[in-house]
Amino acid sequence: MIQQTAPMTLLELVDRIKEKSNDTLLSTISANGGKAEIKSIAPLETAGHGDVAFLANSKYRDAAAACKATALVLTEEDKQAIWGEKEPERIVVITRNPYAWFAYALQIIFPQEQPEPGVDTRAVVEDGAVIDSTATVEAGVVIRKGAQVGPYCFVGANSVIGEGVVLGEHTRIYPNVTIYYGWRQTQYHSLRCRDWRRRFRICAFGQTIREDSADRCG
Repeated sequence: MIQQTAPMTLLELVDRIKEKSNDTLLSTISANGGKAEIKSIAPLETAGHGDVAFLANSKYRDAAAACKATALVLTEEDKQAIWGEKEPERIVVITRNPYAWFAYALQIIFPQEQPEPGVDTRAVVEDGAVIDSTATVEAGVVIRKGAQVGPYCFVGANSVIGEGVVLGEHTRIYPNVTIYYGWRQTQYHSLRCRDWRRRFRICAFGQTIREDSADRCG
């Protein structure tokens, strides 16, 4: 179950990310930005008031510069490339790894209850597949030979995990997703599918992007 948390200030969000990352992911908020209210997370092109957006790919600097989010998360290098020596006339959060920052922020703003671990009796697990004892595999799932499902992973109903696919720790696969041969995913990612007949690739937590536009990610 996913339930959005109540709005929080940007400073509160930054502090919780610091705590959740065991002080490994530090952030600097621009002047007077700490009290800004954050309600949600959104992509660069659609973010608006109350949203936080992030820039993890430098080729989308133009989109970041035009972004309407309340706060924009990016590296010092990207900030310098967009605004030069001038201070941005907007709230920014500077961090060394905006992608990781976004992953932690998503966990905080949209916390998920961890389901009971185990493999449903109606799932099909081929010989040679490895499923961690803490993972959850729902009914109708097919896990092909050689696939690996890591600790605390969740694989939703009727999904197919292809041969040789590796799901890292805490990966979340929503229902009706097919992941093809050899796809590897590191920890803390989510993948959902809006149309089970189409192949999708992931660019960031909770975002679904068609294969032909998979790199259109902040």
